[in-house]
Amino acid sequence: MTDTTDIAALREKYELALKDLTERLMECNRLNYCMDEITAFAAFSSTVIDQLEAERQRGDALQAEGDEFRRRLKLERSILEDADKELAALKAKLANPVVLPARFKPEVSKVDVFKGSPVMKLDTTGGWLNRTGAIVAINAAGFTVKGE
Repeated sequence: MTDTTDIAALREKYELALKDLTERLMECNRLNYCMDEITAFAAFSSTVIDQLEAERQRGDALQAEGDEFRRRLKLERSILEDADKELAALKAKLANPVVLPARFKPEVSKVDVFKGSPVMKLDTTGGWLNRTGAIVAINAAGFTVKGE
């Protein structure tokens, strides 16, 4: 070294460089700490995102189940409304009594057998009913007969 070297200036320059290096090392340490924090936060975020995705899928499944339930409910309501209409029509039919004619006209081929008694042919068995039997059959079917 020469006499012109300013030792104080060199010392100050060294101390500034050391301080700068120390700050940069501390910054690196902080960055490493920050990187560790960022890595931990990223893992936590990934877990939360996975949980949110699972909840979204569960919500979608519940939504689909709810939609299916509403579709079935609508169908059941439609069936119930149709049944109510049919029941109302049947009740209306039951409310009106059956009116039998005063006398049945026997079939021409059977007049001699029954001597003109009022009869009607029962389709299901092929047998013959008189007026009283017809009234009983009509009442058994749930209808009323006017003028019983």
